Amino acid sequence: MNVKEKDLYHTIENSGPFAENFFYYEVPIGTWATSRKRIDMVTLKNKNLVSIEVKINNWKKALQQAYANLYVFDYSYVALWHKTIPNIDTDIFKNLGIGILEVNGSCEEIVKAKRSKLVIPGSKKYAKNNCKLRETSILD
Repeated sequence: MNVKEKDLYHTIENSGPFAENFFYYEVPIGTWATSRKRIDMVTLKNKNLVSIEVKINNWKKALQQAYANLYVFDYSYVALWHKTIPNIDTDIFKNLGIGILEVNGSCEEIVKAKRSKLVIPGSKKYAKNNCKLRETSILD
């Protein structure tokens, strides 16, 4: 089976710690001309913005992306296809405060993310403004 990142989105939306949350996709986080940085999935949980970088195999790239997200989001996660989980060093994620979600028919939280102490308020506001919520009042 040839699994793609977007194939995991539905499972993340419907099971695990963010089940039934409303998600935003490909959320831009910068205005600079050369920036193409977009977050795969963003959700709001308990008034906190949460980023999720989704990868099938390349957990090291996902880790780099999730680390950068700590400057923008309250919590940062990496969602990985279940076959990749045995290959990762979970201690790195724990030490950085980045959560891990394992996806395989359901979504399970393997490592719980810690609240970021690196958030830049202006960056968070920019990302928040790029999330077009069904109910905009829940962000305020």
